[in-house]
Amino acid sequence: MQYANGLNFDNTYSRMYSARMSIGDRLDEAMKAAKFESQSALQRASGVPQATISRILKGDSKKGPETDTIRKLAVACNVKFEWLLEGTDGTAEANRATETRPQAVIVSTAVTADEILELLEYFKLASPSDRAMIIKSAKLAAKRVRQNIGSGTAN
Repeated sequence: MQYANGLNFDNTYSRMYSARMSIGDRLDEAMKAAKFESQSALQRASGVPQATISRILKGDSKKGPETDTIRKLAVACNVKFEWLLEGTDGTAEANRATETRPQAVIVSTAVTADEILELLEYFKLASPSDRAMIIKSAKLAAKRVRQNIGSGTAN
């Protein structure tokens, strides 16, 4: 039997063992496995600009993406960072991260630089007892998010 790719084996099988699979190919596969329908959806989930995602997918850059960018994309697509970076050990599905995160939680927890700066400004102006309260509140909020992730609810 000859498949559409002109080879005598399924394209999925050939991609799994292809040494030529680029980071763009792996990101494309990870997006499909994570059911991202567009680059914009991945942008919202990862915080990585859509133009950067497009460049990675097209392979338009002379140097590869930053490590932090790859890490954000791997988390959003729920694949292992090492697989997305290096392409070792098979397919995106075989490299699913062990902790699954509902997309709604990833999207809702995206933090902007402005929010961080605002929080730091309030923290800097707060009294020592108010700083302790801010830290306690942040710990409680993080605990609630982890519980929601574990139960599969978003927020």
